[in-house]
Amino acid sequence: MKRGIFFLLFCILPFLSYGRELVDIYGRRVRVPDRVERVVAVGPGALRMVVYLSGTEKVVGVERVEKGGFTPYGRPYTLAIEKRIGHLPIIGEGGPGKLPDFEAIVSVRPDVILACAMNPDTVELIEEKTRTKTVALDYGALGVLRSKRFMDSLSIVAQILGKEERLQTIVRYTEETERTLNESTKDAKERPRAYVGGLGFKGQHGITSTEAGFLPLKLINGENVVDRIGKEGHLFIDKETLLSLDPDVIFLDVNGLSLFEVDLKENPSFYRRLKAVKGGKVFTILPYNYYNTNVEVALADAFFMGKVLYPERFQRLDVERKTDELVRFFVSEPVYKIMKEKFGRFGKIRAEEKGVSILDVW
Repeated sequence: MKRGIFFLLFCILPFLSYGRELVDIYGRRVRVPDRVERVVAVGPGALRMVVYLSGTEKVVGVERVEKGGFTPYGRPYTLAIEKRIGHLPIIGEGGPGKLPDFEAIVSVRPDVILACAMNPDTVELIEEKTRTKTVALDYGALGVLRSKRFMDSLSIVAQILGKEERLQTIVRYTEETERTLNESTKDAKERPRAYVGGLGFKGQHGITSTEAGFLPLKLINGENVVDRIGKEGHLFIDKETLLSLDPDVIFLDVNGLSLFEVDLKENPSFYRRLKAVKGGKVFTILPYNYYNTNVEVALADAFFMGKVLYPERFQRLDVERKTDELVRFFVSEPVYKIMKEKFGRFGKIRAEEKGVSILDVW
């Protein structure tokens, strides 16, 4: 009897002592190896977390979207690792709501799978089909830079990759940057009324695509005219509503610039009625929500919008230099120059019936 008990303990002890247990974003207890050397990241934003934490050397396979499935120029993290992941196997198409290729994942032998923005059933399915420990991650609500879910997820990835020190550096830097933006604007006496248009939402859209609680504006205590509508998140408004709101300043996502230009040519009388257009107060910003949240782009947008709305508060700010600093810090590579050349840049829009052009504002 005793011999049988000892034999049973001998068999199960290795499994009991194997690795360490983590709790993922859904409260699932996942036991991962003490030392993780091989990972794959699936779902919107999973790979970005690995890049932020300087853990790309452990990635052994990537989604097709990360290798040109759609333009990488709006995602600094992809540009930063373009050469590094060029030779890596494809482990799925990628994109919201799409499952990875289970056989392809098995073939690259990851120690852990990082799965972001997927429901619990999907995470369980991936783990079952690949027989590989799968950890659920999430970015949380859109419009919250350091949501608890995002910071918890980043912390989980840091523990898995052994990047706790880098995590603390990111937390400190982000907190200090947010504090700077808030302190620079919280007591401003004049707050121009702003509108943000041209926001992408399952595709490109023109000026009537907007967002209540737009994150970069919140970071600088800006007045978003859409907030008074009483809705949350992304929404489409009609042109009459925009005319009634008649903002002092309009910020246009560069993703929607081409549609704005077409509409300007087709409906010039509408734009001539907008105060911001008449006063030359229309500016471009970069899309921060691109395959989930690009934190560095959200912060860069906030600094640029701050310089436009509160010029006296940001007199010494060099937006180009600040954006380059933010991008370098988060993705560890100087890729802002490529973004600017290939994707779009901050600037002032000269809106004329014959077309639009972007002018420097510094």
